[in-house]
Amino acid sequence: MSDEKHTAKKRSSSASTARNGCPTIDLQERTLRVTNIDSKVTKELLRELFNQKVGPVVNVVLKPDFAFIEFEDSDSVAYAIAMMDGVKLFDSELNLQPKLQKPVCKLFLISP
Repeated sequence: MSDEKHTAKKRSSSASTARNGCPTIDLQERTLRVTNIDSKVTKELLRELFNQKVGPVVNVVLKPDFAFIEFEDSDSVAYAIAMMDGVKLFDSELNLQPKLQKPVCKLFLISP
C-alpha cells in the first residue's frame, strides 16, 4: 500500500464526529473504557500495552479514574476484553468494557 493510501485510510478511520457534531457510531464501537487504573499508569504505558497485546491503537485518553482507548478496528474491543479484563497492572486489576452502551446522539426534529 502506498504511503498516500495508508495516510488516507488512517485519517478516515480516526474521524471522531459526524457533521452534526455527534460522535460517530464507528468511533464508539472502536473505543474501550478502562477503569480501576493504578495512579502509576501513564497514557504512554496504556498505548504500548494495548498496541502489543491487542492491536493498533489510534488514541488514548487518560483521566484520573478511567481511560478510553480507541483502536483501528472494532474487533479489537471485544478481543481486549477477552484477553485483558482483570489483568493486574501495578496494584490494580483493570476493568474493561465497551465505551458506549447507550444511544450515541439524540436528534431533534423540528416541525415546520
